Amino acid sequence: MSEKLSSDILREIFSQFDKDPGKSRKHVVRERRDLLSCALVNRQWCEVAIPLLWRRTFFQLRESYSPIPPNPKLIDAYFYHLNDTERMNLLSHDFILPNYNNEDSDKDNYSNDDDNKLHSHFNYPSYLRHLDFSLMLHSVEEWCLRRVQRRPRYEYLNSEDSSDDSLFDYDDDNSRFYNNKLVHVHSEQQFARLSLKKRVKLLTPAVTRILLRIFKRNSAVINTLQCCGERVDHDEDYLIIAEPEFAEFFSSVRKVILDSPFYLDRVLLCLSIACKDLEDIDVSFFHRRGRNKPIAPTSWYLSSYEVKNVTTLIESQKNLKTLIIRYCEITDLVNHVMPSFKSQASTLRRLILHNVLERLHKNNALFRCCAVVGSVVS
Repeated sequence: MSEKLSSDILREIFSQFDKDPGKSRKHVVRERRDLLSCALVNRQWCEVAIPLLWRRTFFQLRESYSPIPPNPKLIDAYFYHLNDTERMNLLSHDFILPNYNNEDSDKDNYSNDDDNKLHSHFNYPSYLRHLDFSLMLHSVEEWCLRRVQRRPRYEYLNSEDSSDDSLFDYDDDNSRFYNNKLVHVHSEQQFARLSLKKRVKLLTPAVTRILLRIFKRNSAVINTLQCCGERVDHDEDYLIIAEPEFAEFFSSVRKVILDSPFYLDRVLLCLSIACKDLEDIDVSFFHRRGRNKPIAPTSWYLSSYEVKNVTTLIESQKNLKTLIIRYCEITDLVNHVMPSFKSQASTLRRLILHNVLERLHKNNALFRCCAVVGSVVS
């Protein structure tokens, strides 16, 4: 039976696993296991199933409360597609690459010989469609902890060897997006004296940029961008989204989910410039870490500046169809968010308010603004 089905028919059947975004996490996990079983049937089924399995490698379901653990093995698979410069930079910073014959290579006398390289049958980076930026950062950090050699570096690269291809190269015009500690690491000697934990903290954004370049180089098209991290130690790393180098890469995003205690203000402004064709925006005005407490401190809500940037993101869209607002303060909703609804009157069809209306009771201003949309769900 399997041999009689064409690849197009199989692709249509298997694509049903990825069509309903409202499925529970348990349901999605079960379906992915079924899809993995399909990939083991034969070569044809494998070639159809693998692209679907790799569509959402870094993606956490919005309604799940238990975080998905980071998966550094995904980084190994993507790093089959490193170019020579990226591979040299990682090797020069004491990374052990599992898809490279590290023992036979000399980092200080690197050559482009393909004998040391291992290749992948599938172009995994090109399949990515849904990206949880938070989960990707955590996976990169875990990969760095496992792959960087746990020893101080006593043999340093000459300054002339690392001046052009350093892992920490950055554009002067974008220096404001970078952690000051990273900017001030000027020499290999200074970097080598840092503890492993500090080295990994500096390496994580640098390796993340390499990973994003791989996605960009292999024509990955991101449909959904999600930032739902629980931890605050990656605050500065989220600003990678705002770097001009990746502006075109994130321009393909059609759905944004924002719920994280990161530097939301600048990221929102950059998303409003790079993403003009968002169809779905799901934004939480209340950081998740305070959600289980009856009265949350003021610092757990978005600042007034961040709220204004949320409205800027809404107003900058050309084809917004669904807007989901969670845990919004009444004053922010009435004074800042609701006026932005009018700019989307011709396209907006669904407005979903979570944990808002039960505190608002009846407000004429709210329902006047809601008249421009097709439905209101609380």
